[in-house]
Amino acid sequence: MIRTIKYYLLALTLCFCHLTLFAQNRTIDSLLTFLKKDKPDTNKVNRLNKLCKEYIIRGIYDTAIYYGNPALQLAKELTFKKGIANSYSN
Repeated sequence: MIRTIKYYLLALTLCFCHLTLFAQNRTIDSLLTFLKKDKPDTNKVNRLNKLCKEYIIRGIYDTAIYYGNPALQLAKELTFKKGIANSYSN
């Protein structure tokens, strides 16, 4: 009986992990979709910073830098202080 409960809890945990990963993929996909349509303004800086943060959370640091550096450069061009701060924070 105890073994059955352990297996049930393990299966339930694996299901929740899968759902969490799926939700993260959706976030990145939607950010990438909007990023393609963005003009070079503060919204683009914010989206680039969000993408950077998502990849940092996942541990994909080289891709995080790939999106973080353009966010910093664009924020500096726009003199967008909050964007510069967020870029340095990432």
